Amino acid sequence: MSYRCVGIAALVAILVAGCDFDPGQSDQSTAEDTSLSKRGGKPKPPPDPEPTTGLFDPAPAWPLCGRITENPPAGWTPENGCPSDRFGNPAYTDGPISSTYGPRPLVSGGYRYDFHRGLDLATPLGTPVFAVADGEVRIAGPHSSYEDPLVQLRHFRPGAASCTAGDGCYHTNYMHLSGWVVSEGETVVKGQLIGYTGESASEFEHLHFEVRNAPGAHDVYSNWQRDAVHPLAFLPHPESPNASNMSVAITDVDVSTASNPKPTIQIEMPSGDELDLNRIAHVRELAETASSCD
Repeated sequence: MSYRCVGIAALVAILVAGCDFDPGQSDQSTAEDTSLSKRGGKPKPPPDPEPTTGLFDPAPAWPLCGRITENPPAGWTPENGCPSDRFGNPAYTDGPISSTYGPRPLVSGGYRYDFHRGLDLATPLGTPVFAVADGEVRIAGPHSSYEDPLVQLRHFRPGAASCTAGDGCYHTNYMHLSGWVVSEGETVVKGQLIGYTGESASEFEHLHFEVRNAPGAHDVYSNWQRDAVHPLAFLPHPESPNASNMSVAITDVDVSTASNPKPTIQIEMPSGDELDLNRIAHVRELAETASSCD
């Protein structure tokens, strides 16, 4: 028999995980998995970013330009745009990421499970936002399909001059904006200032960033929610060949319910490393007399 303790995170500092005692099963859940289990299912871990060579700009900027406002170059202003030496450069990311792509317990929804279709980047209200690649502005400001103002850009495939020439376009969404400085139909270049961050209905100050990828030649302009893909398949970020640079420790185990102990797992890693970490699984064989999963 074994206990499996699983958590999901990106740029993790502290990870709270659930611990299922279920011999012979490999289902995974987090400690807050109450609403989903009532519906008879458990969340699947987020898919790993898939290779996207040739689909997207090979050297994009991050939407906050590597959080440039926290340590701007001398004389720099947002109107100057994101410097080109940050394009495609994994040393300049917008980490830490407060919420990654994939299933998550939604705080503003009573901790029900929600599939998050992008990245949340916590940042003060009014932080400048930049185009991650050359494109055309499709939406700028409020839109009936979205709760808050946004900018949506349409991008051609590398080397293509239209959506039909490249087996479909891809779109990027910059959501919960407090302001925007572009107009629908305008052409923008990579790194150009397009707006300023705002807050969601829960008053969480952040940028929600999405990449929506058209499925192919049969639907070249598609940018529905179903088309959302993991942004880290597109954005540059540091990667290491394995997880040997991480330290993982179980700091506490709540055994108030003996059949369902809940550990707190602390994970530490160098700052800025492994943004695409999706999950940590802890499995340990226990003696029959064991009563916890520490």
